Parts: sequence; structure tokens; C-alpha cells
Amino acid sequence: MNQRLLVFFVASILILLGLWVALNPRHSTPGTIAPDNTPAVSADSGYAASYSATKVAIFELDIVGGKLASGPSQMIVNKGDDVIIRVRSNFGDELHLHGYDIKQALVAGQQHQLQFEARYAGHFELELHSNHSPVSILAVMPD
Repeated sequence: MNQRLLVFFVASILILLGLWVALNPRHSTPGTIAPDNTPAVSADSGYAASYSATKVAIFELDIVGGKLASGPSQMIVNKGDDVIIRVRSNFGDELHLHGYDIKQALVAGQQHQLQFEARYAGHFELELHSNHSPVSILAVMPD
């Protein structure tokens, strides 16, 4: 009987530990949103910088042959989130995020990063300029 109780106790501890690791917001993975204590307003914006809990959304995209090979086809964030999109392509091109008018030259085999605040709500296409191929959609949810 004592052995059954010990097995039950150990199994319960392992389950609780697994749930804690899985649900802990400090363990962020690409494509998830996690809290980050960074200035909510930049110092050069004319306003005093305030430190508050902002959200950072990180996405990783791999482009092969002009098409999305891995990563989300739709990146969903909230208005006001800080967004980081890491992109790797197997050929050189120019990446363009419509609506935000952000452009990034891509060098084959190198990782590039787009970083910005999601200021505008809506759906915005991320495309390659050489053949106007859509790579992903940025969906910014309103407040």
C-alpha cells in the first residue's frame, strides 16, 4: 500500500511540474506573445518614457523558392505589441510589409529581422517584391 501511495505522489508532482513549465509565461517560443518589461514610449518621441508591461510577438519565417517553407502563414498580434519578424531566404530579394511600408533587403542564407510596434489595426500582407508573392499576413487586432 505504501508503494502505491509513493507512486501516486511522485506522478502527481511530475504532472504539476509539467503543467507549470508548459503554462509559465516566461518560457516564450517563436510565434508566441510573452510579457517584456521595456519602455512603452521611446525617449525621442517627445513624451517621458514610461516602463510598463508590453508584449513582444516573435515570429520566424523561412522562405524557399519564393514561398513560405516554415513559419506561420498568419501572424496575429494586438495593437500596441512590439513585433519581431525574423526571416531567412534561400535567395536574395526585397521583403515588404504593406500598410507599414517596411522594406528589408534579403541576402540569400542570412537571417534578417523586422522590428516595429503594431500601431495600425487590420490585415497587412508581407510579400516578396521580385514576383509580388505573398509570404504571410500580419493580423493586428484592435484595442
